[in-house]
Amino acid sequence: LKRYSHQHKYITAQIACAWEEILGKSVAIKTSSIKLNQRSLIVKLNSAVLRHKLSMDSDKIIQRLKEKLPHISIETILFY
Repeated sequence: LKRYSHQHKYITAQIACAWEEILGKSVAIKTSSIKLNQRSLIVKLNSAVLRHKLSMDSDKIIQRLKEKLPHISIETILFY
C-alpha cells in the first residue's frame, strides 16, 4: 500500500508537469488540483470559462497526454 501511494504521487506529478507543458503556464496557474482516479483525470479549475473551454477540447487534451505519457492510461477528464 505504501509503495502504491508513492507510485501514485509520482504519476500525479508527471501528469501535472505534462499538463503545464501541453496547456501552458496560464492554464496551469488556474488549475488548483489534478488527481488521477483509475482512468479518469479529475481537474479542478479556478475559472468557469476555462473549465468550459477545456471540456470542449478534452479529447485533444487526452490525446496529447497519451503522447507525452504513454505509460499512463487516461480515458476521461472531469473538470470541476
